Amino acid sequence: MMDFPRFKYMAWAKAAEKKSGLHLCFSGMPHLAATDLMLDEKPPRLKPSEPYGVGALKDAIARRYGASRGEVFLSTGTSSANYLAMAVLLDRGDEVVVEEPAYEALVHLPRLFGARVRRWKRKFETGWGLDFDSLEKLLRPRTRLVVLTNPHNPSGTALSPVDLRRLAALAREKGFLALVDEVYIDMAAGPRGGSAFSGKGGVIATNSLTKSFGLGGIRLGWALAPARIVKALDEFQDLVSVINPEPSMDIALRAFGRIGKLASSARASLDGKLEIVEDFMRSGRSLEWVRPDASFCFPRLEKGLDCRGLVRMLEERFGTFVVPGSMFDGLERHFRLGFGIPEKELRRGLANISSALAAIRP
Repeated sequence: MMDFPRFKYMAWAKAAEKKSGLHLCFSGMPHLAATDLMLDEKPPRLKPSEPYGVGALKDAIARRYGASRGEVFLSTGTSSANYLAMAVLLDRGDEVVVEEPAYEALVHLPRLFGARVRRWKRKFETGWGLDFDSLEKLLRPRTRLVVLTNPHNPSGTALSPVDLRRLAALAREKGFLALVDEVYIDMAAGPRGGSAFSGKGGVIATNSLTKSFGLGGIRLGWALAPARIVKALDEFQDLVSVINPEPSMDIALRAFGRIGKLASSARASLDGKLEIVEDFMRSGRSLEWVRPDASFCFPRLEKGLDCRGLVRMLEERFGTFVVPGSMFDGLERHFRLGFGIPEKELRRGLANISSALAAIRP
Protein backbone atom coordinates (compact mmCIF):
# COMPACT_ATOMS: atom_id res chain seq x y z
CA MET A 1 0.00 0.00 0.00
CA MET A 2 1.25 3.48 -0.88
CA ASP A 3 2.71 5.45 2.01
CA PHE A 4 0.91 8.75 1.47
CA PRO A 5 0.61 11.66 3.92
CA ARG A 6 -2.50 11.62 6.11
CA PHE A 7 -4.69 14.71 5.99
CA LYS A 8 -5.06 15.26 9.74
CA TYR A 9 -7.30 18.30 9.51
CA MET A 10 -9.84 16.60 7.24
CA ALA A 11 -9.98 13.53 9.49
CA TRP A 12 -10.56 15.84 12.46
CA ALA A 13 -13.24 17.84 10.63
CA LYS A 14 -15.17 14.77 9.51
CA ALA A 15 -15.12 13.40 13.05
CA ALA A 16 -16.27 16.74 14.48
CA GLU A 17 -19.10 16.96 11.96
CA LYS A 18 -20.68 13.83 13.44
CA LYS A 19 -20.85 15.35 16.91
CA SER A 20 -23.80 17.37 18.10
CA GLY A 21 -23.19 20.91 19.31
CA LEU A 22 -22.39 24.41 18.08
CA HIS A 23 -20.09 24.21 15.09
CA LEU A 24 -17.91 27.29 14.72
CA CYS A 25 -15.38 25.13 12.91
CA PHE A 26 -17.00 25.23 9.47
CA SER A 27 -15.53 27.82 7.14
CA GLY A 28 -18.26 28.07 4.51
CA MET A 29 -21.77 29.40 4.16
CA PRO A 30 -24.81 27.28 5.14
CA HIS A 31 -25.97 24.66 2.65
CA LEU A 32 -28.57 25.67 0.12
CA ALA A 33 -31.77 23.66 -0.17
CA ALA A 34 -33.15 22.16 -3.39
CA THR A 35 -35.95 24.72 -3.29
CA ASP A 36 -33.40 27.58 -3.38
CA LEU A 37 -32.54 26.53 -6.94
CA MET A 38 -36.07 25.34 -7.79
CA LEU A 39 -34.82 21.79 -8.31
CA ASP A 40 -38.22 20.48 -7.24
CA GLU A 41 -39.75 21.98 -10.39
CA LYS A 42 -37.37 20.30 -12.82
CA PRO A 43 -35.07 17.41 -11.85
CA PRO A 44 -31.43 17.70 -12.94
CA ARG A 45 -30.19 15.98 -16.09
CA LEU A 46 -28.84 12.46 -15.76
CA LYS A 47 -27.60 11.65 -19.27
CA PRO A 48 -24.07 12.91 -20.11
CA SER A 49 -24.30 15.63 -22.74
CA GLU A 50 -20.82 16.92 -23.66
CA PRO A 51 -17.51 15.01 -23.51
CA TYR A 52 -15.47 17.65 -21.66
CA GLY A 53 -18.15 19.30 -19.58
CA VAL A 54 -21.20 21.44 -20.23
CA GLY A 55 -20.16 24.32 -22.45
CA ALA A 56 -22.84 26.67 -21.15
CA LEU A 57 -21.51 26.17 -17.63
CA LYS A 58 -17.96 26.95 -18.78
CA ASP A 59 -19.26 30.09 -20.44
CA ALA A 60 -21.03 31.17 -17.24
CA ILE A 61 -17.87 30.65 -15.18
CA ALA A 62 -15.79 32.46 -17.79
CA ARG A 63 -18.11 35.48 -17.78
CA ARG A 64 -18.04 35.80 -14.00
CA TYR A 65 -14.26 35.53 -13.58
CA GLY A 66 -12.96 37.18 -16.75
CA ALA A 67 -11.85 34.16 -18.75
CA SER A 68 -12.82 32.45 -22.00
CA ARG A 69 -14.44 29.02 -22.41
CA GLY A 70 -11.11 27.52 -23.44
CA GLU A 71 -9.56 28.71 -20.16
CA VAL A 72 -12.09 26.86 -17.95
CA PHE A 73 -11.55 23.31 -16.72
CA LEU A 74 -14.38 21.64 -14.77
CA SER A 75 -13.56 19.46 -11.78
CA THR A 76 -15.15 17.71 -8.83
CA GLY A 77 -14.53 20.53 -6.37
CA THR A 78 -11.56 22.79 -5.70
CA SER A 79 -9.56 19.99 -4.09
CA SER A 80 -9.75 17.95 -7.27
CA ALA A 81 -8.76 20.96 -9.37
CA ASN A 82 -5.69 21.49 -7.17
CA TYR A 83 -4.73 17.82 -7.36
CA LEU A 84 -5.11 17.58 -11.11
CA ALA A 85 -3.24 20.83 -11.70
CA MET A 86 -0.27 19.56 -9.74
CA ALA A 87 -0.47 16.20 -11.49
CA VAL A 88 -0.05 17.73 -14.94
CA LEU A 89 2.44 20.44 -13.96
CA LEU A 90 4.91 18.71 -11.64
CA ASP A 91 7.72 16.25 -12.27
CA ARG A 92 9.85 14.46 -9.71
CA GLY A 93 12.56 16.83 -8.49
CA ASP A 94 10.59 20.01 -9.12
CA GLU A 95 10.20 22.55 -6.35
CA VAL A 96 7.00 24.10 -5.03
CA VAL A 97 6.66 27.07 -2.68
CA VAL A 98 3.60 26.86 -0.39
CA GLU A 99 2.38 29.58 1.95
CA GLU A 100 2.66 29.09 5.72
CA PRO A 101 0.34 28.70 7.57
CA ALA A 102 -1.58 26.74 4.99
CA TYR A 103 -4.51 24.46 4.39
CA GLU A 104 -2.77 21.16 5.01
CA ALA A 105 -3.62 19.44 1.71
CA LEU A 106 -1.74 22.10 -0.26
CA VAL A 107 1.47 21.12 1.55
CA HIS A 108 0.99 17.38 1.03
CA LEU A 109 -0.14 17.31 -2.61
CA PRO A 110 3.13 18.42 -4.29
CA ARG A 111 5.00 15.70 -2.43
CA LEU A 112 2.75 13.05 -3.97
CA PHE A 113 4.34 13.92 -7.32
CA GLY A 114 7.92 13.91 -6.04
CA ALA A 115 8.29 17.67 -5.62
CA ARG A 116 10.25 19.37 -2.87
CA VAL A 117 8.23 21.86 -0.82
CA ARG A 118 9.58 25.16 0.48
CA ARG A 119 7.48 27.36 2.78
CA TRP A 120 6.65 31.04 2.33
CA LYS A 121 5.70 32.59 5.66
CA ARG A 122 2.69 34.84 6.08
CA LYS A 123 2.74 36.55 9.48
CA PHE A 124 0.05 37.67 11.89
CA GLU A 125 2.10 40.78 12.69
CA THR A 126 1.89 41.99 9.07
CA GLY A 127 -1.79 41.16 8.60
CA TRP A 128 -1.05 37.80 6.95
CA GLY A 129 0.19 39.68 3.86
CA LEU A 130 2.73 38.63 1.23
CA ASP A 131 6.46 39.33 1.62
CA PHE A 132 7.78 39.28 -1.95
CA ASP A 133 11.41 39.74 -0.89
CA SER A 134 11.25 36.50 1.08
CA LEU A 135 9.51 34.77 -1.84
CA GLU A 136 12.30 35.67 -4.26
CA LYS A 137 14.84 34.16 -1.87
CA LEU A 138 12.91 30.87 -1.99
CA LEU A 139 12.82 30.59 -5.78
CA ARG A 140 15.10 28.07 -7.46
CA PRO A 141 15.67 27.07 -11.11
CA ARG A 142 13.26 24.13 -10.65
CA THR A 143 10.52 26.12 -8.90
CA ARG A 144 7.39 25.26 -10.89
CA LEU A 145 4.58 26.43 -8.62
CA VAL A 146 3.92 28.95 -5.89
CA VAL A 147 0.77 27.90 -4.03
CA LEU A 148 -1.44 30.11 -1.88
CA THR A 149 -5.05 30.71 -0.91
CA ASN A 150 -7.05 33.90 -1.41
CA PRO A 151 -8.77 34.68 0.89
CA HIS A 152 -6.14 33.04 3.05
CA ASN A 153 -7.06 29.85 4.84
CA PRO A 154 -6.90 29.94 7.89
CA SER A 155 -6.98 33.72 8.47
CA GLY A 156 -9.78 34.70 6.05
CA THR A 157 -7.84 37.76 4.82
CA ALA A 158 -7.90 38.65 1.12
CA LEU A 159 -5.05 40.02 -0.98
CA SER A 160 -5.13 43.40 -2.68
CA PRO A 161 -5.27 43.67 -6.49
CA VAL A 162 -1.80 45.23 -6.32
CA ASP A 163 -0.35 42.12 -4.65
CA LEU A 164 -2.13 39.82 -7.09
CA ARG A 165 -0.75 41.71 -10.09
CA ARG A 166 2.72 41.70 -8.56
CA LEU A 167 2.55 37.95 -7.99
CA ALA A 168 1.46 37.31 -11.58
CA ALA A 169 4.19 39.58 -12.97
CA LEU A 170 6.85 37.85 -10.88
CA ALA A 171 5.59 34.45 -12.05
CA ARG A 172 5.90 35.50 -15.68
CA GLU A 173 9.34 36.99 -15.10
CA LYS A 174 10.76 34.01 -13.19
CA GLY A 175 9.03 31.27 -15.16
CA PHE A 176 6.85 29.65 -12.48
CA LEU A 177 3.06 29.47 -12.14
CA ALA A 178 1.11 30.80 -9.18
CA LEU A 179 -1.65 28.38 -8.17
CA VAL A 180 -4.21 30.43 -6.23
CA ASP A 181 -6.97 28.53 -4.44
CA GLU A 182 -9.90 30.97 -4.53
CA VAL A 183 -12.61 28.82 -2.98
CA TYR A 184 -13.59 31.72 -0.68
CA ILE A 185 -13.15 34.58 -3.16
CA ASP A 186 -16.87 35.18 -3.74
CA MET A 187 -17.24 36.09 -0.07
CA ALA A 188 -14.80 38.98 -0.36
CA ALA A 189 -16.39 42.34 -1.06
CA GLY A 190 -15.15 45.27 -3.12
CA PRO A 191 -11.66 45.46 -4.62
CA ARG A 192 -10.49 42.46 -2.62
CA GLY A 193 -13.09 40.23 -4.26
CA GLY A 194 -11.50 39.80 -7.70
CA SER A 195 -9.99 36.62 -9.13
CA ALA A 196 -6.22 36.40 -9.52
CA PHE A 197 -6.72 35.03 -13.03
CA SER A 198 -6.29 37.64 -15.75
CA GLY A 199 -5.61 35.66 -18.93
CA LYS A 200 -2.16 37.27 -19.18
CA GLY A 201 -0.36 34.19 -17.89
CA GLY A 202 1.42 33.37 -14.67
CA VAL A 203 -1.66 32.34 -12.67
CA ILE A 204 -3.96 29.34 -12.34
CA ALA A 205 -7.01 30.00 -10.15
CA THR A 206 -9.13 27.22 -8.64
CA ASN A 207 -12.59 27.59 -7.13
CA SER A 208 -15.95 25.88 -6.60
CA LEU A 209 -19.52 26.46 -5.49
CA THR A 210 -18.79 24.88 -2.10
CA LYS A 211 -17.74 27.52 0.41
CA SER A 212 -19.25 30.79 -0.82
CA PHE A 213 -22.51 29.35 -2.11
CA GLY A 214 -23.34 26.39 0.14
CA LEU A 215 -23.32 23.81 -2.67
CA GLY A 216 -20.59 21.48 -1.45
CA GLY A 217 -22.79 18.44 -1.97
CA ILE A 218 -22.67 18.69 -5.76
CA ARG A 219 -18.83 18.72 -5.78
CA LEU A 220 -18.53 21.08 -8.75
CA GLY A 221 -15.37 23.12 -9.12
CA TRP A 222 -13.10 24.52 -11.79
CA ALA A 223 -9.67 25.81 -12.69
CA LEU A 224 -9.01 28.94 -14.72
CA ALA A 225 -5.80 28.41 -16.66
CA PRO A 226 -4.14 29.01 -20.02
CA ALA A 227 -5.81 26.96 -22.77
CA ARG A 228 -2.81 24.64 -23.18
CA ILE A 229 -3.01 23.69 -19.50
CA VAL A 230 -6.79 23.21 -19.68
CA LYS A 231 -6.21 20.80 -22.58
CA ALA A 232 -3.70 18.84 -20.48
CA LEU A 233 -6.13 18.78 -17.55
CA ASP A 234 -8.92 17.44 -19.76
CA GLU A 235 -6.62 14.72 -21.09
CA PHE A 236 -5.43 13.75 -17.61
CA GLN A 237 -9.00 13.63 -16.32
CA ASP A 238 -9.72 11.07 -19.06
CA LEU A 239 -7.43 8.75 -17.07
CA VAL A 240 -8.93 9.54 -13.68
CA SER A 241 -12.68 10.18 -13.73
CA VAL A 242 -13.46 10.78 -17.43
CA ILE A 243 -16.09 13.48 -16.87
CA ASN A 244 -17.88 15.30 -14.08
CA PRO A 245 -21.34 14.06 -13.00
CA GLU A 246 -24.03 15.48 -15.26
CA PRO A 247 -26.49 16.26 -12.41
CA SER A 248 -23.80 18.33 -10.68
CA MET A 249 -23.06 20.31 -13.82
CA ASP A 250 -26.77 20.90 -14.42
CA ILE A 251 -27.34 22.13 -10.86
CA ALA A 252 -24.24 24.33 -11.11
CA LEU A 253 -25.53 25.88 -14.33
CA ARG A 254 -28.81 26.74 -12.60
CA ALA A 255 -26.86 28.29 -9.72
CA PHE A 256 -24.89 30.44 -12.14
CA GLY A 257 -28.17 31.61 -13.60
CA ARG A 258 -28.71 33.50 -10.35
CA ILE A 259 -25.15 33.70 -9.09
CA GLY A 260 -25.24 37.46 -8.53
CA LYS A 261 -28.25 37.21 -6.22
CA LEU A 262 -26.75 34.26 -4.36
CA ALA A 263 -23.47 36.12 -3.85
CA SER A 264 -25.20 39.30 -2.69
CA SER A 265 -27.38 37.40 -0.25
CA ALA A 266 -24.39 35.52 1.17
CA ARG A 267 -22.35 38.71 1.53
CA ALA A 268 -25.20 40.57 3.25
CA SER A 269 -25.59 37.73 5.73
CA LEU A 270 -21.86 37.63 6.28
CA ASP A 271 -21.54 41.36 6.90
CA GLY A 272 -24.02 41.23 9.77
CA LYS A 273 -22.26 38.29 11.38
CA LEU A 274 -18.85 39.86 10.93
CA GLU A 275 -20.08 42.85 12.94
CA ILE A 276 -21.09 40.50 15.75
CA VAL A 277 -17.64 38.86 15.77
CA GLU A 278 -15.94 42.27 15.58
CA ASP A 279 -17.86 43.45 18.65
CA PHE A 280 -16.85 40.26 20.43
CA MET A 281 -13.17 40.76 19.54
CA ARG A 282 -13.21 44.38 20.72
CA SER A 283 -14.40 43.49 24.19
CA GLY A 284 -11.03 42.48 25.64
CA ARG A 285 -11.26 38.72 25.94
CA SER A 286 -7.54 37.89 25.75
CA LEU A 287 -7.79 37.59 21.96
CA GLU A 288 -6.39 39.55 19.02
CA TRP A 289 -7.09 39.10 15.33
CA VAL A 290 -6.74 40.39 11.79
CA ARG A 291 -10.20 41.35 10.51
CA PRO A 292 -11.10 38.85 7.76
CA ASP A 293 -12.74 39.17 4.34
CA ALA A 294 -14.36 35.72 4.44
CA SER A 295 -16.62 33.78 6.82
CA PHE A 296 -13.86 32.77 9.25
CA CYS A 297 -10.97 34.25 11.17
CA PHE A 298 -7.87 33.07 13.02
CA PRO A 299 -7.71 34.71 16.48
CA ARG A 300 -4.57 34.54 18.61
CA LEU A 301 -4.59 34.03 22.36
CA GLU A 302 -2.42 36.17 24.59
CA LYS A 303 0.78 34.55 25.77
CA GLY A 304 0.42 32.17 28.67
CA LEU A 305 -3.02 30.86 27.75
CA ASP A 306 -3.43 27.24 26.67
CA CYS A 307 -5.17 27.06 23.29
CA ARG A 308 -5.40 23.28 23.34
CA GLY A 309 -7.04 23.51 26.74
CA LEU A 310 -9.46 26.11 25.40
CA VAL A 311 -10.45 23.97 22.42
CA ARG A 312 -10.86 20.91 24.61
CA MET A 313 -12.93 22.79 27.20
CA LEU A 314 -15.17 24.28 24.50
CA GLU A 315 -15.98 20.82 23.22
CA GLU A 316 -16.28 18.92 26.49
CA ARG A 317 -17.96 21.53 28.72
CA PHE A 318 -19.80 23.74 26.23
CA GLY A 319 -20.43 21.50 23.20
CA THR A 320 -18.81 24.11 20.95
CA PHE A 321 -16.29 23.37 18.21
CA VAL A 322 -13.54 25.56 16.77
CA VAL A 323 -10.50 24.39 14.77
CA PRO A 324 -7.27 24.24 16.80
CA GLY A 325 -4.40 26.18 15.29
CA SER A 326 -2.27 23.05 15.44
CA MET A 327 -4.10 21.96 12.26
CA PHE A 328 -2.45 24.88 10.43
CA ASP A 329 1.29 24.38 10.70
CA GLY A 330 1.21 24.02 14.44
CA LEU A 331 0.24 27.60 15.36
CA GLU A 332 -0.70 26.66 18.91
CA ARG A 333 -1.80 30.12 20.07
CA HIS A 334 -4.44 30.36 17.34
CA PHE A 335 -7.77 28.77 16.53
CA ARG A 336 -9.96 29.13 13.45
CA LEU A 337 -13.45 30.42 14.09
CA GLY A 338 -16.16 30.15 11.43
CA PHE A 339 -19.14 32.48 11.61
CA GLY A 340 -21.27 31.60 8.59
CA ILE A 341 -23.77 29.85 10.86
CA PRO A 342 -27.19 31.26 11.91
CA GLU A 343 -26.91 34.36 14.08
CA LYS A 344 -28.53 32.84 17.17
CA GLU A 345 -26.06 29.95 17.14
CA LEU A 346 -23.14 32.31 16.53
CA ARG A 347 -24.02 34.45 19.56
CA ARG A 348 -24.31 31.35 21.77
CA GLY A 349 -21.00 30.04 20.49
CA LEU A 350 -19.20 33.34 21.16
CA ALA A 351 -20.68 33.44 24.67
CA ASN A 352 -19.32 29.95 25.24
CA ILE A 353 -15.87 31.07 24.10
CA SER A 354 -16.03 33.92 26.62
CA SER A 355 -16.93 31.51 29.40
CA ALA A 356 -14.17 29.09 28.42
CA LEU A 357 -11.60 31.87 28.27
CA ALA A 358 -12.57 33.03 31.75
CA ALA A 359 -12.17 29.47 33.00
CA ILE A 360 -8.64 28.97 31.62
CA ARG A 361 -7.20 32.32 32.72
CA PRO A 362 -4.61 31.91 35.51
